[in-house]
Amino acid sequence: MSNHLDVSALKELKEVMDDDFQLLVETYIEDTDTRVDALAVCIDQQDSEEIKKIAHSIKGSSSNLFAQNLASLCQKIEDMGRGGTLEGVQEIMGQVKTEYACVREELQNLL
Repeated sequence: MSNHLDVSALKELKEVMDDDFQLLVETYIEDTDTRVDALAVCIDQQDSEEIKKIAHSIKGSSSNLFAQNLASLCQKIEDMGRGGTLEGVQEIMGQVKTEYACVREELQNLL
């Protein structure tokens, strides 16, 4: 059992989607690679509005692929961006990067 993904739900999705599953995962990884980098830059620049948008986007796509821990971390960052209170956001961003690396690896292993 993975702490990073709901593997059984993903396997069901893979069965339903068949060949499209690989495209879904590859698109998610490509988009999320870009978004995680962009989020880090926005955090360095303390851009609350962009932080909120990007974190929201990663949260949604991660939820769709059953990466609940990653989605929860992004929810925290989104809330911080919405509130304009960015104290401690760097630490959570570090957790996002670590969690995403695990999610990414596990998703690739499912292909």
